[in-house]
Amino acid sequence: MEHLTAEMIIEEIPGVRLDSWVQENVMIVPPLFAYTDLAGPHISYFPEGHQQGIAISDWVLAERVPGYSTDIASAWKVVETINSRGWQFCIRMDKDGRVVAESGPQDCNFSNFFNDGDFFETVPEAICKAALLGIVEQEK
Repeated sequence: MEHLTAEMIIEEIPGVRLDSWVQENVMIVPPLFAYTDLAGPHISYFPEGHQQGIAISDWVLAERVPGYSTDIASAWKVVETINSRGWQFCIRMDKDGRVVAESGPQDCNFSNFFNDGDFFETVPEAICKAALLGIVEQEK
């Protein structure tokens, strides 16, 4: 599993890579075999120490990673997962339509929440990045 930093998370564009980070770190689905994107190239994950086997190379065990960072229904599953851990989740949109979100085991910090922070273009992107940033913060 890739070690994530706050900078990596903030800079990553919505899509397959961000979705796979959410799948592995928030939804806790281990990268055992292969995750694919129906629209394009395959991204393969193999457990440490395993060789690529015939079943994997034939995509027999492949599945599609949900579009957490682009689809609001999938992103809301991230919110539900975060809430099931007892974490707070806060989201707001400014007058220009930019979105900021915050999540973590502590209550949302409203003093910082209303300052200019890391704004994102869409709600699903903000949800995913807030969840991942909460996990990175917890690991410190």
